Amino acid sequence: MRKNNSLQIKAILSISIIFIILMSFVTAISYTNSKKLILSSLEDSGRQTITVHSQNLSSWVKSRLSQVEVIANTEVVNSMDKNKILSYFKREKDNYNGVFNSLGISDTQGKLTIQNNTVIDISSENTFPEVIGGKEIISNPFQAKEDPSQWIISMECPIKDINTNKVKGLVSGACLVSTVFKENTSFHLGKTDNVYILKKDGTVLFHKNKNLINNSNFFKNANKDYVSLLKKGTNKENFYGEFKDNAGTKKLFSSHINGTDWYMFLEVPTKEYVSSVNSLLYITTIITIFAIIVLILILIIILKYFFNRLLKVSLAAEKVAKGDLTNYLPESEDELGKFNATFNRMTKELKQIILKLKGAAEIINKSSQNYEDVSLTVVEGGESIQEGIKNLSLGAKVTSEEISNITTYVSDMEKQSKELVDISINIDDMIKETKDSTKIGSENLKKTIDVLNNMKKSILISSDAITKLSERSKNIANITTSISDISEQTNLLALNASIEDVRAGENGKGFSVVAEEVRKLAEQSSNSSSEISSEILQVQGHITEAVKTMKQSIDFMQQGTSSMDSISMIFYEIEQQVEKVKDVSSNVSEIAKILLNQNENIYQAISNTSAVSEEAAANTASVEETINNQGKVFLKLKTASEELHNISINLKEEISKFKC
Repeated sequence: MRKNNSLQIKAILSISIIFIILMSFVTAISYTNSKKLILSSLEDSGRQTITVHSQNLSSWVKSRLSQVEVIANTEVVNSMDKNKILSYFKREKDNYNGVFNSLGISDTQGKLTIQNNTVIDISSENTFPEVIGGKEIISNPFQAKEDPSQWIISMECPIKDINTNKVKGLVSGACLVSTVFKENTSFHLGKTDNVYILKKDGTVLFHKNKNLINNSNFFKNANKDYVSLLKKGTNKENFYGEFKDNAGTKKLFSSHINGTDWYMFLEVPTKEYVSSVNSLLYITTIITIFAIIVLILILIIILKYFFNRLLKVSLAAEKVAKGDLTNYLPESEDELGKFNATFNRMTKELKQIILKLKGAAEIINKSSQNYEDVSLTVVEGGESIQEGIKNLSLGAKVTSEEISNITTYVSDMEKQSKELVDISINIDDMIKETKDSTKIGSENLKKTIDVLNNMKKSILISSDAITKLSERSKNIANITTSISDISEQTNLLALNASIEDVRAGENGKGFSVVAEEVRKLAEQSSNSSSEISSEILQVQGHITEAVKTMKQSIDFMQQGTSSMDSISMIFYEIEQQVEKVKDVSSNVSEIAKILLNQNENIYQAISNTSAVSEEAAANTASVEETINNQGKVFLKLKTASEELHNISINLKEEISKFKC
């Protein structure tokens, strides 16, 4: 029972450890792949988002510059009549719904007059000579001279004479920095994203911390890795990198704003995205622990039932090996039930053989006793004959009476000798029948062992088939991986369609519908692949359990085969004892035949003695010699009967080991 319990515990621990390792491996792979997928999705989203918003910002400032250019090319502005122009600027400022903070006109000397008739000197500004030279300019953020608390960006276009095409002034449209950057920087991929705009030299043009605007240069930051990424970002149209600071790992995206020397940057903390995967990992771990507990309980129930059935077979085989043939196993239609049926048939056949051997042993025992009785009688008769021969030499009177007695004794001896021959013949028949029964039992044992070996081969074939099934399940798992990859690509298509929808505005409603349908399709594909992966894991777990169980079945069958071999050895010993009995019986039969011939000679001699009494003295010596030879034969017969008796006792002791 301890061995059985130990084997159950080993099986449960082995399967549980394998299940834990597999689940941990699958969880680790899923966690790693999910993390990679999310970070890859974050990278794609960040690249596309920063590109879209930088393009939108570029389009916005270019649109404002175009509006200023249109204003500069009007007849009113070209007339350089400030009274008309300032009234026109007030109307245009209202028409643009506050997009422009101010509209102003300047002469070639740099005297800028805005719509409220305020005059500002802009001749010292870096952009003024370029505009007077005929170039359209979008300025960097700077403090408004009429209100230093405000930061503005000006769009400046030259006013050219219609006839000479010479520059005679400029129009300046100023927008608040908050107005320019608000719509195109108020986006987030996470909760704590940071969006800012730098000049090519690293100067901060826009930041959520207003104190940094035009007062800080990020290229002078102490973090060399961070500065290196910023410099790379300001030298490429689009850039992606990764850096670490006190808050953890962050993704850095940048995109050049066309038409300017501005660069939009987006910092995204990765922990906000990985946190969802970590939560999934915790949930998966809890589910795995629960599944392991359920698995152990199921294994305990199933293995306890299975091992109890195998234990019954082992105990029954052990009892048969000890000689108990009264126990039978329950039979059923499954493999163990069929094995129990074969074991029961073997026990029944063995029981019949033992019963026949038991009967033969009793007959041999009785025959040996009869041999002993006959031997004693013959020896006593021989002594009487010797005494009669001696008395025969004493006188003729006693001769006739002694001869009559001798005749009687010899007649009795002849009958007993014939009876001894008949007993020997009966013993030979019983020995032959016992030997045949033993041979049949041995053959049945061999057939039973062959059945066990065939069952072992069948279980091995089943184990190979299950192993191949496990390999097939791995191929299915590869297919689910391909489905997951397809769903990822489909998600990217949905995202692209959403971006196109944003860019197209009203004309892109069709993209929105397509994006939603594609997203649903990707979600369904992902859910289906997850369910298939879960089912495959369960199938692989059951396959592993089946392979372990079959290996244990083979071990128990091997134990049953060993018990059959022990029983086969007992039959072999019985056959050897039967052979010895046969040899002794043959010797007894030969002795009985010799004794019968000797009795016939004695009888003939006595008959001659009664016919010719005058030759009694001469024949007395011959009769005495014959009697002496017969005495030797009687001694051999006695020895043979003792040996036969000992063999019958040994055979009876061997058979008594079996309980029928």
